[in-house]
Amino acid sequence: MRTATRSKRHALVEARLLLEAASAGGYAAIGMAGAEAADRVVLDAHDAALAGGPDDADEAVLWGAGPRAVREVHVDGVRIVEEGVHRGYDDARVAYERAIRRLAI
Repeated sequence: MRTATRSKRHALVEARLLLEAASAGGYAAIGMAGAEAADRVVLDAHDAALAGGPDDADEAVLWGAGPRAVREVHVDGVRIVEEGVHRGYDDARVAYERAIRRLAI
């Protein structure tokens, strides 16, 4: 009897390279090189997900930071998340609740 085995692929990449690929490299890949300069994410360094993590900040951000740690997000220089809440959250919640009522769920 044959047993199927799944081959595993592993890659060793520094956190900084992954972060660059997701930001500068990502923008460059879609023809918008340089646009990342106006983007920024601010994390709460005291969030439990980051406590006791790696000393390297890039490693901590990449492997430890979760949504709860996000304090601010700026896209193209515009703040879209403040104190961990997206600026469109209330409108989205109201629209969601309205749609649920219409569906009678």
